Formats: sequence, C-alpha cells, structure tokens
Amino acid sequence: MDRTTETLARYVTSFRYGDLSPSAVKEAKLHLFPEYVQETTFDKQGGHAKTLILLRLIPRPTAIFAGNDMIALGALLAVREAGLRCPEEISIMGFDDLRRFSHARGSMPVYASPETMRDLERVFQFAFNTSNPVPYYLRPEPHVIDGPFKLGETLIAPLPVPHGDSIVNGYLFLRADQKLVAYVSDCSAVPDAIVDLISGVRVLIIDALRDKPHPTHLSVGQALEVAALIKPEATYFTHICHDLPQSAESRLPAGVHIAYDGLKLSL
Repeated sequence: MDRTTETLARYVTSFRYGDLSPSAVKEAKLHLFPEYVQETTFDKQGGHAKTLILLRLIPRPTAIFAGNDMIALGALLAVREAGLRCPEEISIMGFDDLRRFSHARGSMPVYASPETMRDLERVFQFAFNTSNPVPYYLRPEPHVIDGPFKLGETLIAPLPVPHGDSIVNGYLFLRADQKLVAYVSDCSAVPDAIVDLISGVRVLIIDALRDKPHPTHLSVGQALEVAALIKPEATYFTHICHDLPQSAESRLPAGVHIAYDGLKLSL
C-alpha cells in the first residue's frame, strides 16, 4: 500500500464517520470529483447499485475504493456483469470494517511477530495511532510474539516456516503438555526441526494449495509427505485454491481431510 492509498484510506475513514472534509485528498494532491463519490448502504446490494452508476461515467473509473468488503463484493459483481476484468481493467479495494470485532471489549488483540507488527503499524497507522484515533474504529491491542505465550490454559508456540522467500509463523497449541494442534497454514516447506517439534500432534492443519507445485505454498503431495513424518491423529488441508474441490477428499488417505468454512474441532 503506497502513501497515496494510505491517505485515501484515511479519507474514506473520515467520510464514513461523518467528517466530510476531504483533507486527505488534498494532502495527496488529488482532485475530488463529486460524481465519483457514491454514498450507499454498507452491504453487497448497495455496492452493486452504486458501482453500476460509476461504470456509466465518462471517463469510467479505473479503480473503486469501497467503504467495506461487502460493498466491494457488490462492486465486483457489477464489474463482472459489465463484462470487465478485475484487476486488468478495473481494480477494487474493500476498506476493512472491523468495528464489530472490538465493540464488546473496546479493542481487539493483535498477535504478530516483530516484523509483521511493524508492517501492521505502518499500513494501519490510522488505527494504531493512539494520539489521534479514528472515532469508533477498531482499536488494536498489540502483542508482539517473540516466543511461546499463553492464552488461558493453552500454551501457544510460534513455528517459523518458509513462505517462499519469507519466514512466517505457524503455531503449536499445547495444554497440560499435550500437543493438541499444529497450525501451519501458509508455508512452502516445513523444516526438520519443526517436524520434530510437532511430531505426534493430535491435529495437523497444513497448507495444501493444489496438486501442482507452487513457489510459496505446499502442494497436496508435499503436504502428505509432511503429514507422514509428523504422524498426527488427523490432518486437515487448508489454504486450498479452486483447483482442489471438496470432493478431492475422497482420494486422500484415511485421516486426511479438506477443511471447510465453519469447521469446528473438539479437543
């Protein structure tokens, strides 16, 4: 996200909460054309209807910055109906709507490695800025992960794994010294040291993008090889793409499943 996009994000935030002064647009040295600002309801239907209006404008916009992700979904449907390709012909960005996640407690815990936390604080400076907070918006409660930590009775240990050229964290969840879940959802390999650490875990949740190899994700074959080394009681593939349908589970070994939205595990 470049500086202009961050500035526009602050403008959209102020617009959403009633401060209609386009100071962020001026800061980015942009000119605001009123007909390109469409006020709508925060749902898919509203995004669809207002995007149809935007697509009739001349010149047609090359990007749409939506007030939340549901508006963006409606915009995407309208763009497809118009026969346009996203992002080749028009880009769509949904500006996150996270207030509901922090409404009850007034904040939302955010756990991240030092590197990731720095990126979050930079990109979402408008949320992390405690000296001039955005009214009614999500207030992050940052927790930097530099080793194992506890949530209630559960010990959570970070598992550094490669994601292409990057290093990201998976997590091992333990309770009473029992390895309950190993969660490595975004990786291109699982180092031997991590395999040894999570060996014998009850449930392995692992990246398995598709059958074809990928530079930043495990393939189905690679994920099965890792699972065979770890020997969990059950394995669930996640971070799957459209190339791997739910029906593919029928050809997987016993105890290996494809995860799905709404899946709950009792441990």
